[in-house]
Amino acid sequence: MVNIKAEENLIKIKGSKFMYVWMALFVLGGLAACLFLIFEGLSFESKYSLFYMFGGIIFFPIFLYLTLWALPGFIPGKILLTIVQGENGTIKSKKGTVYIKNIRNIDLVRNPLNLINDLVIETFDNKKIKIRTYNLLETWIIRWS
Repeated sequence: MVNIKAEENLIKIKGSKFMYVWMALFVLGGLAACLFLIFEGLSFESKYSLFYMFGGIIFFPIFLYLTLWALPGFIPGKILLTIVQGENGTIKSKKGTVYIKNIRNIDLVRNPLNLINDLVIETFDNKKIKIRTYNLLETWIIRWS
């Protein structure tokens, strides 16, 4: 579940602890598996050693790229966005502040270059604010809420 901390009229949304573990296992496990394949391939103890080396060398840059994009999301206590409740409620993030009354559409979009989900808020004055979620929000919760 999403890690929500509610204060008087503030709601601070952080990443899910489950998704922190899932992302860490994916990116760090992928890097470790690629290194394992490369070193096993270099030992030449199997007739598949060239396949091991080739697979490790091909996938290592991909997992390194994904790891470097996901690292900012692993900052402890990182708040993805803050919702201020009330008559003039707002959604605050590092990218800016949007009044809730001014929101036309909110969508969760996957960036094709780095495979990280962005929360895209479109306003009535045709502004788009992209809030990087680092894949720490569980998408099934957002889509079915």
